Amino acid sequence: ETFDADPVVGATLERSGAGARVRARRGLTPALVEAVSDADLIDAFESGSGPLRIAGTTLDPLLRDWGDRHAGALGAGGYEVAVPLGANGGLIGVVLVSRSGSLRPGRYTHEDVLLLEMVGRQAGSTLLASRLAADLSATREMESLLRVSSFVVHDLKNSLSGLSLMV
Repeated sequence: ETFDADPVVGATLERSGAGARVRARRGLTPALVEAVSDADLIDAFESGSGPLRIAGTTLDPLLRDWGDRHAGALGAGGYEVAVPLGANGGLIGVVLVSRSGSLRPGRYTHEDVLLLEMVGRQAGSTLLASRLAADLSATREMESLLRVSSFVVHDLKNSLSGLSLMV
């Protein structure tokens, strides 16, 4: 609502070598999944400082080839800005934003892009905290299972020792 944006779509990414794999997505078509996981976009985010303009004549120079490859998918949604979701200097997701509302027609201003950058950082930090909490929970579950299984194995060994002595 703040940006009068519609549609807003995005994905969280999992880095794998030079590229990335989409871990979760919201509103992305298969063509947009390919666009947000493209190595050129990820490289541009890592060499840039924030959101990148991805619309026609305002396309960021870092994305010329990327824009040509994915023009159809981007044009279909009218996406204007790609916002990195980052935390601790790493890229963990991407949001594509389109302005199609009637309240503020036209391109995003410099101030809009700066606010989108801050929103992307905050969202990235929140997503990272959520991932870390899930990982911690899974680790604790495994630790609990290990404790229970060690008790069971100990009891089995005791029973086996008793049977072994009887034999």
